[in-house]
Amino acid sequence: QAAKKEAQKMMLALTDKMEKEMEIESLIRARGYKDALAYIHDKAVDVIIHTNGLEKEDVAKVGDIIVKVTGFNTEDVTIIEKKITQ
Repeated sequence: QAAKKEAQKMMLALTDKMEKEMEIESLIRARGYKDALAYIHDKAVDVIIHTNGLEKEDVAKVGDIIVKVTGFNTEDVTIIEKKITQ
């Protein structure tokens, strides 16, 4: 019984993490970026954005999205730019 409860708890945590990753990706695409991938770790978030260039304001907006969705501090957020190639 205890093992079943623990497994359910782990599955719920994994589902919550996946939902947050998808929400981040959707919100970034809604900002006009071609694509984004979000990876939420125990104490940090990595986001890869497919773009031709990120300005300082863009990074701030994306960081704000990530912080609001995850509750992490900005220091725990890494934004990686993946250049669009033809």
